[in-house]
Amino acid sequence: MSIFILVLSILFMCVGLIGCFVNRVPGPILTFIGILLFNYGTDYHPFEIYEIILCGIAVILTKVLDKFIPKLTTKISAFGKGGKWGCTIGSLIGMLFIMAAASEKTSTGLMIMTIIVSLIILPFITGYLGELISKKNAKAAVKPALAAFTTYLIGTLIKLSVCVYCIYKKAIEITNNEQQN
Repeated sequence: MSIFILVLSILFMCVGLIGCFVNRVPGPILTFIGILLFNYGTDYHPFEIYEIILCGIAVILTKVLDKFIPKLTTKISAFGKGGKWGCTIGSLIGMLFIMAAASEKTSTGLMIMTIIVSLIILPFITGYLGELISKKNAKAAVKPALAAFTTYLIGTLIKLSVCVYCIYKKAIEITNNEQQN
């Protein structure tokens, strides 16, 4: 049973990381559920109670910020569903490019370029195309696409930083403990 819970917790954490890029998937919440499963469902207890509380507070703050960021970026320009969906679709396509590049064992420089193109340039272009389809005017679609992209980028960075901190910090400690034993 412990192996099943371990696999389930890792699955939650992986889907949570993907959810940082996909707006409809609650990434930090799923990551937090994975951490709770890992800590309390297995024989391995790497998280102290204060670390779980800090991660929980960070997840709640991320969710609150996720509601307020679009209100701040609409001061640039109001954006519609076309820009929002365009950025989401672009980030999903970008994730596929990153996975393909990672499976090919590309060089570090090429991998960095792939990440930049996949997670920054591609979501902006697809957000612009989404706004262009809904606005029907190339000039009028630029500002809403920029606002949608800014919302996407800020939200993604905040969610990703919380998820990576909560997972990565403990992964390093577990690795260091295993190497010492």
